[in-house]
Amino acid sequence: MSKRNTQPAPALVNDLIAEATAPTPAADQEPQEGKAGSKRDKLDRINLALYPENAEYIKVMARVTGGNTTEFVNKILEQHRAANAELYEKARAFRAALDSFKF
Repeated sequence: MSKRNTQPAPALVNDLIAEATAPTPAADQEPQEGKAGSKRDKLDRINLALYPENAEYIKVMARVTGGNTTEFVNKILEQHRAANAELYEKARAFRAALDSFKF
């Protein structure tokens, strides 16, 4: 008979789960119609090449948080976008200035 590890999960794992499942500022927005991938939605698609450990992390954490991989990645991006909003707006303004410049 094998012994099972019955000790509680390390605090780090619990902290990661709590962080991943915490509501984001975008949670106040109206929900989109249907889930990503439904025929009603016209969501942008992107093909990513991920390192194996990153792909596994996304899959595992998506399951842990009760969503799918698309929802998990979108949640991470929403958090990153909120944390970097000022830099993003500066970059957009710079790009718009470049685009409007005629050579």
